[in-house]
Amino acid sequence: MKLRNSSLSSLCSLVKKHPHFNYRLIVVQIVFGKLASQDNILRKEATSTLFELLAHPDQTLLDFKIELLRELNKVVKTKSHLHMEANLLDCLVLHLIIVDEEKAQAITESTQKSQQLHEQMNKLRKKGKLKEYKEIKQEMLNEVKQADAIGVDLTKSSTHNNEIIKEIL
Repeated sequence: MKLRNSSLSSLCSLVKKHPHFNYRLIVVQIVFGKLASQDNILRKEATSTLFELLAHPDQTLLDFKIELLRELNKVVKTKSHLHMEANLLDCLVLHLIIVDEEKAQAITESTQKSQQLHEQMNKLRKKGKLKEYKEIKQEMLNEVKQADAIGVDLTKSSTHNNEIIKEIL
């Protein structure tokens, strides 16, 4: 029993300390298999590992968190619920739905600034001030490029949000 507890403890610490590990999914499958264990120590260790992994603040682990939710889904569907921790499903609220308000605000500001620059360009073009028109046009193009770069990040995080919500539901 000591060897079994020690090996599970080692696997849990491995996946918690190195979540970018190549074989993390295999380790997670082994650990999550113990979520419905009759042994209280194994069950608590597996549950705490699940909680820690889903609460991990690293935004580069979004794909891994989705994998964790899929594995949890499999365990909940296939294993007996008699021995599972009562708070097991509380872990579903630990992950953060990624709403990057700063990026969304930056895109809004960039859009507003682009509209203002466009209006200035139209006025300058009508007045015949082509040199100033070209300068503002270049500034507007730079603003649009920056907004596009931010928009790609928001699209990616939106995709992850949708995947997470699907797995939870």
